[in-house]
Amino acid sequence: MQLKKTIALFLCLLLCMQVLTGSVFATDANVKSISGDGVKVEFQAGTILLYRVDGNDVIQMSKPSSMGYPIINGEPLQDFAVASCEVEQNASGLMGNGERMTIVSVSISTGLIRTYVIETSNTQKGTIYTTTTYKAEDNAVNVDWFVDNEFELFGVDDKIWSFHGGGEGPIHYNDTIREIRFDDSDVFSRENRQDYSAAAIPAADIYIAHGGILVGDASRTRRELHTPVNETANSATVAIKWRGKTVGTDTPTPAGESFVNVHSGDYYSGLRGYKNAMETLDIVMQTNVSERNYQLRWDAWGWSTDWTVDLIIGELDKLQSIGVKQIAVDDGWFNHGGDWQLNPSKFPNGNADMIRLVNAIHARGMSALLWWRPCDGGKDNSTLHKEHPEYFIMNANGTTAKLGSPGKTDPTAWSADAGYALCPTSQGAIQATVDFVNRAMNEWGFDGFKGDYVWSLPKCYNPAHNHPYPEESTEKEELFYKASYEAMIANDPDVFNLVCNCGAPQDYYSLKYMTQVITSDPTSLDQTRTRVKMFKALMGDDYPVTTDHNQSWYSTAVGTGAVLIEKSSFNGADLENYAKWLAIADEVQLHKGNFIGDLYCYGFDPYETYVVEKDGTMYYAFYRDGSRFTTVGYPEIELRGLDPEKMYRIVDYVNDRVVATNLMGSNAVFTTRFTKDLLVKAVEITVPDDPSIINPDWGYEIVDDRDAAVVYTGTWVDDSNVDFYEETARYTNVANSTVQFRFAGTSIRWYGQKDTNFGTADVYLNDELVSTVNANGPAESNVRLFEMTDLTPAIYTLKIVCKTGVIDVDKFAYQAATPELNYTRVDALSGQITYSGTWTEDHNEANYLSNAMGTTEFGATATMTFEGTAVQWFGQRMSEFGVAMVYIDGEMVETVYTFGPDSYGNLLFERTDLTPGTHTIQIVHSLKYIDIDYLTYAMAETIDPIEPELQIVDAADSSLVYTGTWHDDNNSDFEGGFARYTAQSGATVSLTFQGTTIQWYGQNDTNFGTAKVYIDDELIETVNLNGQMAAQKLLFEKTGLESGSHTIKILCESPVVDIDYLAFK
Repeated sequence: MQLKKTIALFLCLLLCMQVLTGSVFATDANVKSISGDGVKVEFQAGTILLYRVDGNDVIQMSKPSSMGYPIINGEPLQDFAVASCEVEQNASGLMGNGERMTIVSVSISTGLIRTYVIETSNTQKGTIYTTTTYKAEDNAVNVDWFVDNEFELFGVDDKIWSFHGGGEGPIHYNDTIREIRFDDSDVFSRENRQDYSAAAIPAADIYIAHGGILVGDASRTRRELHTPVNETANSATVAIKWRGKTVGTDTPTPAGESFVNVHSGDYYSGLRGYKNAMETLDIVMQTNVSERNYQLRWDAWGWSTDWTVDLIIGELDKLQSIGVKQIAVDDGWFNHGGDWQLNPSKFPNGNADMIRLVNAIHARGMSALLWWRPCDGGKDNSTLHKEHPEYFIMNANGTTAKLGSPGKTDPTAWSADAGYALCPTSQGAIQATVDFVNRAMNEWGFDGFKGDYVWSLPKCYNPAHNHPYPEESTEKEELFYKASYEAMIANDPDVFNLVCNCGAPQDYYSLKYMTQVITSDPTSLDQTRTRVKMFKALMGDDYPVTTDHNQSWYSTAVGTGAVLIEKSSFNGADLENYAKWLAIADEVQLHKGNFIGDLYCYGFDPYETYVVEKDGTMYYAFYRDGSRFTTVGYPEIELRGLDPEKMYRIVDYVNDRVVATNLMGSNAVFTTRFTKDLLVKAVEITVPDDPSIINPDWGYEIVDDRDAAVVYTGTWVDDSNVDFYEETARYTNVANSTVQFRFAGTSIRWYGQKDTNFGTADVYLNDELVSTVNANGPAESNVRLFEMTDLTPAIYTLKIVCKTGVIDVDKFAYQAATPELNYTRVDALSGQITYSGTWTEDHNEANYLSNAMGTTEFGATATMTFEGTAVQWFGQRMSEFGVAMVYIDGEMVETVYTFGPDSYGNLLFERTDLTPGTHTIQIVHSLKYIDIDYLTYAMAETIDPIEPELQIVDAADSSLVYTGTWHDDNNSDFEGGFARYTAQSGATVSLTFQGTTIQWYGQNDTNFGTAKVYIDDELIETVNLNGQMAAQKLLFEKTGLESGSHTIKILCESPVVDIDYLAFK
């Protein structure tokens, strides 16, 4: 034995020396490689390199990387020396024909022998299949974890994006898609667990602009594992970890099997490669699901559990009229989990009430869905738990196990609201589940189910279940979904079946029993969209995926090709907006289209972009409102995937407008500005369009030159031409004449003419000189002479001052926006807020003024009356979320879910479009715990009209036209020390002016007479000038004239009459 050990040690030392010098023992070359469809694997110096093959291009994807290693007593064992590397070029493997590489290595310190096998495929693009086994030499070795395929990404610049299928907790903060940057102090690390604390998509992906690497588990059934992603000095690694075993000396011990995919593009391509590979293990997702699974749905969860049968029935006609095709009866209908019998407070007449509700839904041509919690056996008061404790999972201490909370490994920290967990290996538990499905479909008439609230199953130590190991209960969770689905399709082959995991990853192995998947309680727009892309990659491009909590992101659902659902009861403008988006979704039918996920790379292309093909037409959705990835500036918009030989018109199908046209598919690039999202379709055309079909001022408010809000000073002349907007314009050739316009917005444009006799103007914004415009040039109308964009939302005054030559105004265009509001905070303990029910003070420094008020009492209210146009509610978000209804002036306007990472001071509700005046907000508790940190309210700033300056026209001004005899008069009491008077009856003075007000100033005296005043040849007034002597007296005023050009004429009826000056505005 001693001799054997000595020889083994010598061999290991020799192998180590050879590896260190770059040689490979037992082969005739230092570098070995195998290839498959789209992939090349290279072995050199004891490491593996991955390459992506695209035609003749071979792109390195990984740095020299580890094949894997065991972790023993908490420490990685990485002293393996390669003993042999053998290649088979015509091998038949799991994925069909390809090539195989077998690498045998020996640990110098332990003598563990590792056999690492790589298979490529001629049909699975970019994918390799690997298996690893270990064998001990003399004594068994206890391994904590087996780590495999730890690949480090090659060619990284400043950032990496990563996909995470596993769960460390609710994925609103442990998000599916994360950015790894090297210019910050954080070192990224994520384990991505799949175990009793979290279900998972058992794969992870890291990628850069030209592609990435995915590593995923290759198992026919769920098992405990991690897919860790870790930042390195200038890159990141992705790997897979399986739970360790005891490695014996007799036969090799399997560590695990995995798929590795190298791909172009982002995580979609990696996941699609994983989906295709898993199909070789008979993990095949649903195809050709029924029409029912694409129906536009409304969910009664908008009332939380505070609903009645008649309340739902009362909504049905309204919902049917706007296009809803499916109704979900949500939480609160049952007495106890596990029993799934009717709640008598909701259904006092038992089955008759439930049947009445389902019949009312069916009578309107809608399908009916029922909410439930698979795997939930109820709490202490459930009949199932009382009569059949043997159906349930047992903790190690002999107590009944509860359903877990996402990412929480300590069972004592699991949700207090969760029921006890049924064990999937218990035939009684399975049968109870099947019995419920049959009752709901056959007795009550439901067409399908919305499962909810199941993250994972605990380990089971129930001796009656004869588990070979406690994790069996976790790994066989899918048996519940399999049995329930088989019961469903036995009743109705077109059944609807969905499970929502409440913000945590879905159980991958249960997905094949679903006919629709949901993005599961997202808390941001881009989180929703990236999950749609994830599920389209995993389930299929035409598979129905639905978003969640849609009210604020209808465009996200429609643009990504998701099924639009809603959970709120609407009236007024909210109902109109919901109806609008339902109509758009129903018209374009993108939820039934073909998602194309490999044209754009999330995180690296200029815009967050999604593409759906429907009936031969390409639909694109561009977003710039993400929280993880945002667009800087307004880069060019590129439409990829079009036929290069065809011409296209680009239509914004939400607003029915053309944004670009006459684009060839080979270079379909255009520019336009949008705030949050742009949803377009590419319509094939054979004859070029007239470019004028594009409205460059779409989204802008247009203000004509004659609008009363446009204020002129100086001399301006009306002009008319069919080429002008509304066929009118105004021009001036008098230096320092001005025009002003006040607006609330973020952008402003001035349109006018250019011509060879035109000159220059200074442009001011809020009295700051921002530009000098030169309008001199070849004759052209409707020219955008000036533009300012990306202004902070506020009230601005635009002022244009003529400096030289001629300047004109045709129109202004501005993008309206509400100025930033100045909110007044109201602390939770303020007397301005009145409470009903039981509320408890929460003194915590994380709260505003360290105070908050919280309640768990159903129906408890908090009410505040305020003066304003906007109101906000701030409070806690929690993974154990609460629900509240918010009323404004007695009308319910929103259901608020406080779901999110545990944090304080979050904006939970906001309304900014109230009419100015007195309003009342009331917050009504509905479920679990809610709190009020503080409320705020504000009054929107109003746009005060510009008060035009009076334009003084002195008696000597050349614009005055005199007839008859007039005499100069000089006196320091006059304006400018000068006036003119006449003693001749019939003498006149006239002025043509632009404005709405005209004034005449002159003298009164005892020898003065009367004058008639005409405006536009109409006698307005006879003015008596006789009286006590006074200078600069207002003798006549006319206001309220129509904005435009007018002529005032003053006729001396009886002498004397004088004019000091005229004034107009």
